[in-house]
Amino acid sequence: MDPTADLAVLLAASALSEVRRAAHARAVVSELGLDPRLEPLVPLPPRGARKRAAYEHALVGMREISAMPEPQRTDAVRQLLERFGGGG
Repeated sequence: MDPTADLAVLLAASALSEVRRAAHARAVVSELGLDPRLEPLVPLPPRGARKRAAYEHALVGMREISAMPEPQRTDAVRQLLERFGGGG
């Protein structure tokens, strides 16, 4: 296969993965009542038990942030986005 085709396949797979992640993130934010600004930080759930525990712990933290009163919530969301990326 030529390198251009290989790159096209990799880019398509990456785009599909991001679409899946974004759809999952929207569902999690809606289901858990999270602040919508946290959506870019919600990853796909991991397969391994050890990583699954960290994933669940992160969701608990996002729930706690979402329950904060303003302006503390906005500050916490901003700090997370600055530290871990995810847009904005």
